[in-house]
Amino acid sequence: MRNFRDTARREGWGPPFPDDEYKKRLGRVVEQMANVGIDTLLVTSPANINYLTGYDMIWYYSRTPSAVAIRREPISSLFFELAYHRPTVEYHAVVDELTCFDSFHDADKFIVDELVRRSWHDGKVGIEFWSKNPNGQVLQSITSGLEYSGTEIVDASWLVDNVKLIKSAAECQAMHEAAKIADDAMLSVASELKSGMTEISIAGR
Repeated sequence: MRNFRDTARREGWGPPFPDDEYKKRLGRVVEQMANVGIDTLLVTSPANINYLTGYDMIWYYSRTPSAVAIRREPISSLFFELAYHRPTVEYHAVVDELTCFDSFHDADKFIVDELVRRSWHDGKVGIEFWSKNPNGQVLQSITSGLEYSGTEIVDASWLVDNVKLIKSAAECQAMHEAAKIADDAMLSVASELKSGMTEISIAGR
């Protein structure tokens, strides 16, 4: 998948940060997993998937469990996604492996079976129960399937979010650059404002 990402970056798109930044983020999440005794973390929050891999979509189907599974020992990451979105993941996501399901039908069972096949269900598995996506029924189905296989499930809804609170140097630089762009845009708009102008007329300039 590295070749796909490199091609995307040469063309001016792909993940917004270097691979090393995402590896550092993964390392901090794994440290937090160790602190709370989680062996596998299933990340389903779109914002957290983006934080850990750089992958971003315009929308997420509520019935489709797009997810990144992280195994603590040895450290490894596995992306679950619809087969239709395989190229998007390959070009945008910094992740070790990708496996795809053909439809949201039985996608929950697909994830459970794959985790069990890899023995990633062993020990304690963290689920983001407060994730906005997928819907609660899908998360409950994954939980039930893992519990049936003997897994201890814990709520890890805020584990990645807490890690995100501390910004890296690369993130701080990006935030400063974004703020400058916003400042320049606001100053430009202010210099062109005239009485009677609408937001649409300003946006079109």
